Amino acid sequence: MKAKKILRIVAKFFYSAGTALLVAALVLTFLVSPAKAAPSGDLQLNLSHIACVSGQVEIHFVLLNVPDGITPGTLTYTYGTIQPGPNSGNVWHYYDYKPSGYFDVTSASVDVNGITVTLHNPDAYAGTYNCGATATPTMTFTPTATFTPTATFTPTTIFTPTATNTPVATFTPTVTSIPSETATPTSTGQPTETFTPTPTSTKQTMAALSFAFVCSLQGTTWHVTNPNAFDVTFTFSVNGGNSTDFTAPANANDLVFASAPPTTGGLQVSYSLNGDPQDLSIVKDTACALTVVTTPAPTGQNTPVPTLSVPRVQSTASVLIPVTGTDLIGSSPFGKLSNQSTLFELGIGFLGIGMVFQGLAKRKED
Repeated sequence: MKAKKILRIVAKFFYSAGTALLVAALVLTFLVSPAKAAPSGDLQLNLSHIACVSGQVEIHFVLLNVPDGITPGTLTYTYGTIQPGPNSGNVWHYYDYKPSGYFDVTSASVDVNGITVTLHNPDAYAGTYNCGATATPTMTFTPTATFTPTATFTPTTIFTPTATNTPVATFTPTVTSIPSETATPTSTGQPTETFTPTPTSTKQTMAALSFAFVCSLQGTTWHVTNPNAFDVTFTFSVNGGNSTDFTAPANANDLVFASAPPTTGGLQVSYSLNGDPQDLSIVKDTACALTVVTTPAPTGQNTPVPTLSVPRVQSTASVLIPVTGTDLIGSSPFGKLSNQSTLFELGIGFLGIGMVFQGLAKRKED
């Protein structure tokens, strides 16, 4: 009689525990949802430049790899907020204008379809920008020549009458003319110095872009480096596919702009370099393949174990692996028991054990 009572208590315990585990699995299924993945590609927010434009400080951001049909949200940064501006392909631009002063953009973020993208290069281009109006020198001519006329003419006449006893009076006038010295006007001229402004060329000389490919765990990624201090747009086609425009931001170093399968192929690029058209072809003659390495089994039998080989990298860029789910194990005090499937399986198991103990209790009754 006592053994039968103990078996019933044990059966009730396992029934209760199994039911609790099943309920916990259902609750986690409804409350925990997987994290939303990035829409497409590797979203990246860069500070393109801070420069003087039309007497103001222009602050320019670029948002890269935005999928078609998605409009990003308002950008929030150290000095305020910016609405999205024009876009070229999958690149969106943000412009803001400020008066002269010191600027250091330490942070920025923007929401893209529920994903928060933060600034990739904070503190770039920090410094003091004086963008006020520049005085234009004017040429002034000051005449200094002075003209003083000094010509003077003074006639002198001397008349002396002479009396004679002749019946005819004779009058002989004597005229003496003494002209004074005639002075020649003297002009003293000191012309002022003439200032001729020298035009300064503002044309920027563009350096060539460089391209490379990298073998990653997902296949092949194509990278571009823009050494210029301004944005450069180019057109590319991977493995004979459709042509696509991409804008490489200023001072971009080894930036990912396209992905491709791990097969052989090539990249065709065209852009303008200082007015000359550039048509490039980069050939990828090696596929990014996986390697199977045979590792001896502990029992002495040789069992092939598939192992990923070290990727062969053509550049120093790091590979970004997107996170597509929520970690349900590491954040729980119960460890692996926080996984819904594990909870469900344990709940079913506890119910089964409860049924076994209930059956044993019935046999004791019989």
